[in-house]
Amino acid sequence: MKLTKTSQRLICFFSLFLIQLQICILANAQDKGHIQIQCADGIQIFLDGRLQGVSSSDVGGLVKQDVSVGKHVIKAVKQGFEPQEKAITLGKDQVLLVSFLSLIPAIIIKEEGKKDTSAIEKKVGTIVLQSLPIQCTIDIPLARIQSASKSKDKWTADQVPEGIYPTLVKGYGKELNFNLQILAKETTFVMVNLLTNKVDTQITSYGLMKGAYSSKGIEGKVTDIDGNVYQTVTIGTQVWMAENLKVTHYRNGEAIPNITNATTWSGLTTGAYCEYNNDINNVATYGRLYNWYSAVDSRNIAPAGWHVPSDAEWQTLVDYLGGSSVAGGKMKEAGTTHWFSPNTGATNESGFSGLPGGYRVSSGTYYSIGYLAHFWSSTEYNSSSAWFRYLYYDGSEVARLYYNKRDGFSVRCVRDY
Repeated sequence: MKLTKTSQRLICFFSLFLIQLQICILANAQDKGHIQIQCADGIQIFLDGRLQGVSSSDVGGLVKQDVSVGKHVIKAVKQGFEPQEKAITLGKDQVLLVSFLSLIPAIIIKEEGKKDTSAIEKKVGTIVLQSLPIQCTIDIPLARIQSASKSKDKWTADQVPEGIYPTLVKGYGKELNFNLQILAKETTFVMVNLLTNKVDTQITSYGLMKGAYSSKGIEGKVTDIDGNVYQTVTIGTQVWMAENLKVTHYRNGEAIPNITNATTWSGLTTGAYCEYNNDINNVATYGRLYNWYSAVDSRNIAPAGWHVPSDAEWQTLVDYLGGSSVAGGKMKEAGTTHWFSPNTGATNESGFSGLPGGYRVSSGTYYSIGYLAHFWSSTEYNSSSAWFRYLYYDGSEVARLYYNKRDGFSVRCVRDY
């Protein structure tokens, strides 16, 4: 049977379509990875909002094979515990280990109070919390609260085991996250102001009078797109990271180039990062070093809700700590575990915990780990230079200078307001 030209064209088109479809199927089949979720028995595991199964001790958790590459969110849920989420980026043929090893028992204490008469540890303290406005919900995932009572504009929980507890306060469409420290045989007083997004605290052992609050040292946590978790600290009206940035991807998931070659580094006018001396073992303590172009890239190097501080925001911090001549000592980690001796004036009373991560000059050479801490600002000085702050081992000052945008410095982020 002789085919018409139209039939021949249709057959040709359909054949090409089948070939392209097979190519797409093969390509997609190759762009997969595997996820090993490590957790206790009996935990529900969700991937991007869909239940994948319940963890089993037989495999140490749950294994999910042939997952599409890219960004995903994994959530662990168990009744009576705080749900935990982790954002991941899965690569082609990668076997990615994700751990949920310690879910926190959840108790919500509303403004009227709630009781739990379960077992109590010997090392316990007391919380007294006041809020403005009065009507709010206080969510503290404490494992063992003996009692909580509401009286007028505050509630008190006693027999709270010593430790640091993540806390969430909600009300009037706002919420504040922070860490609450409990010391044995001491009372932690907390004032939460949802109108100004401010948390003030004191612990009686610090020698402060009851009712006299200090907003230095309020801790919390923030997680970047790679899943790195950073301690944060409230200093005055600002909330800062208390650790150096380690992220390797912009907020939109695109990779920040890791440039190890000195010649390549020296010619950059776009974002890049490196590890001091190209040694990944330095990252856990000192974080990574970034050129200024990555710090101000529109794809955002900071976690959601955070940003690289401007020169003016650095100055706000310095002024709050008493000025440039003394602020450095209050910002440096105390002792000589990471700083070289004498680490002059270091008290870390601000909780900033500045660490001497060194720096990389525009020519690509590394200098001064243990001696100096350099932190970028987002503020440009001129077309080739930008402002930064630095701390040093033999002084209590914090210095303000401008250097080449190609230099690699540490980055600390500050929370948006």
